[in-house]
Amino acid sequence: MDLTFAASHPIGQINWRAPIDFAVRLAVMVAALAGCTNTVVPGSLSPPAAPPPSFTRYTPSITAHSYGTVHISGSVRNDGYNLVASSAGGDQPVEISHSAYGDEDKHCGPMWRGSQSQSVARFSPQHTLVVRDYGFSLLVDPRAHGGWFRQKSIGPICGEGVDTTGIARADAQGVMQVTFNGEVASKESLIIRIEGSHAHEANVQVKDVSGHVLRLKKNDGKGFIAELPKRGPYQITASLSAEVSASGDCPTCDGEISKSVTVHVQSMRDALALGFGDALHSSFKIPFPVFVSVKDLEEEIKNGLFNEEDGRFYPCKPDDDCGARASLVYLKHPQLSIEGAWVILKVQLAGAAKLWKVLNLEVGGEIYLSGVPKVSRNVLFLESVAIEAKSRNDLVKYVSEEYGDKLRAKVQAAARLDLKPMLNKKLEEARSHFPIKLGNACLMLNPTDLNIEAITTRDSPEDQKGIVVQLSILLQEGHASECQGSSKEQIVSPARGLWSFRSTPHNVVPVRPYLRPSSQALPS
Repeated sequence: MDLTFAASHPIGQINWRAPIDFAVRLAVMVAALAGCTNTVVPGSLSPPAAPPPSFTRYTPSITAHSYGTVHISGSVRNDGYNLVASSAGGDQPVEISHSAYGDEDKHCGPMWRGSQSQSVARFSPQHTLVVRDYGFSLLVDPRAHGGWFRQKSIGPICGEGVDTTGIARADAQGVMQVTFNGEVASKESLIIRIEGSHAHEANVQVKDVSGHVLRLKKNDGKGFIAELPKRGPYQITASLSAEVSASGDCPTCDGEISKSVTVHVQSMRDALALGFGDALHSSFKIPFPVFVSVKDLEEEIKNGLFNEEDGRFYPCKPDDDCGARASLVYLKHPQLSIEGAWVILKVQLAGAAKLWKVLNLEVGGEIYLSGVPKVSRNVLFLESVAIEAKSRNDLVKYVSEEYGDKLRAKVQAAARLDLKPMLNKKLEEARSHFPIKLGNACLMLNPTDLNIEAITTRDSPEDQKGIVVQLSILLQEGHASECQGSSKEQIVSPARGLWSFRSTPHNVVPVRPYLRPSSQALPS
């Protein structure tokens, strides 16, 4: 069970928000049947009252696979980047991020400000096979800072100021290859749900096998309906782009923007049929989200870097070989926050800087480090860490050149969290609740392999800010004999439209959930 997503000892009390405690919470089937999409099919589609589920095999109206391509680019003074990545295969997530720093002239001492460019772009598939709901999400988050410097003229005299520009761009595209499996002469309506902070910019299109764009009809403000005229392959595309720039002539005019969108599709036939609970896929995945709060990660950084007695961290120690000028400069009061796709660490800078080996000048200000959360080999960490100094005096910029790289490396090494012990504990907890009877079927847990679907950040509300590692775990339908003697029965709450589990000494007839599972969030 080695988790790696190329795209982030116990720390305090980790807040694991995983749908595992079946006796108290809604069971893991919540996420499978609710789709974790916070979307609903309009009530106008509601079918009449349904009979109890028969669990007969059901041929889906559509099947689909998603692919993504992401691109980031940026430029600063004397540097730049241009990166592209695509999904390794169908239904595989992909993410890239990068940071670049300008090479502003520093011959005039502290009279300069470095330009910066940071970009992240992400594609994440989001399929819920048990309700034949297929989808993906896109995120783009570029940031840029402008710079300036004074040119050196003659001797110690500095010349005119020069402004430099930071530019950052991010693009993400999702493509869903849909196959309509109907009869030769049959037609189908495709329900398309679009959500997100910039859903209106997603540029969603549906094309047939000849490349013709199909007409989309608005669907109560929640998305669109596309009419599929015949069986065969179709393609659904959506994209997001964002670009920002900032010039040094406006030190407070930094550019940053975060955009996201989620696209989900379901055929009308599947929505109506599965609304009765007539089908159970023989093998499907359910969400297994892991939540790490910013406070827990902040505590890990404190324990890893800052002195327990005085709360200080000296980035530049004598054995670090990062210059004598910064040896008396230290950091204190670390504060972690979430902004868009970025994890931001703010620290107070204090101490004294040595100048010309004679003067010790007091420095003060703030240092900001930002990075993108990743997971590799069960470890959550920060990637593409960037640093920016904001000080009450320009001397800090001069000194920060001495320890900037060292500080980035040390923070990146400290902001790491091993997920494996907690995952093993939660999996053992989950095993104790299986097998489970589901009508005439028997659900078995197969936790031999966990898959990372996506890594996202949550920046609101205040008490729920943190990093969410979206994992999935496999459920399989076993033989009925494997559930003999089991008292665990599946029931449904029609008031909430969500599935839950409880132990019961007698059979309980499941009640049909809503046509489209409720948009209610997972219980915390």
